[in-house]
Amino acid sequence: VYLSMMHFDLLNEQSESAEKKIDEALEFYPKSVPLLLEKANFHARKNNYKKVDELLEVANQLQLENNIIY
Repeated sequence: VYLSMMHFDLLNEQSESAEKKIDEALEFYPKSVPLLLEKANFHARKNNYKKVDELLEVANQLQLENNIIY
């Protein structure tokens, strides 16, 4: 649900609202690989590649078999 809401905000050019939804979702699902990847995308758009690397490393360590379905 969070990803759908975030994508809707992005389509309406509300990137701040979309990022807040990802942050909220990560509070509930901190081990969600898709959410971590979306957060990494936000940082990539802001050219914050250090944070992108950190998030990708976390996602890689979690591996898909540990992903929470939400």
